[in-house]
Amino acid sequence: MPRPNRPRTIESETSLARRITLEREARELSPAVLAQRMGEAGCPISASAIYRIERADPPRRITVNELVALAQVFHIPVGELLTPVELIHKERATELARQIPAALDSYEHSVIDALRLVYEYSVLAGTSEDLSEFMHDQLQAASTRRDPTTRIGPELRDRLTDADVDRLRHRIVALWNEVLAVAFKAAGQEPGV
Repeated sequence: MPRPNRPRTIESETSLARRITLEREARELSPAVLAQRMGEAGCPISASAIYRIERADPPRRITVNELVALAQVFHIPVGELLTPVELIHKERATELARQIPAALDSYEHSVIDALRLVYEYSVLAGTSEDLSEFMHDQLQAASTRRDPTTRIGPELRDRLTDADVDRLRHRIVALWNEVLAVAFKAAGQEPGV
């Protein structure tokens, strides 16, 4: 007598469906484009089937061929595709928790380095009128050459208001001006910019 099939594990399929959605959206693919790419990988599937995998309750079952094709399209191993979204988010949160203090440390070092360099600059500029004028022009060009908020990146920029970006820009410029003022004061000079 054959053994009965094990009951369907909805939780695992729901987890896989969320992971497929995460990977598809991370690559900015529509369900139709994902279906097309799966077809190109040798596993024809409709966009509506992708939708049912991701959104139906319970999710549409995924065949082994579909799982392999999804992994190929996403360029990740099958085992990684089976990793729950919650675990992916926890791993990313752990990584960010390590990176944030390093970024703050780098920020502090950059500010202190800028202070040291501007101090040295101001001492040197104080040695000669010609050199002072030359260095003033160089520092002026370096200070105005770019908008410091261009490093924000499009994903975060799209979530910020223009007022947020302006406020950030003004604070970065204010910090730069404070570094200049402190360094020049320490050197007994007037700020050169």
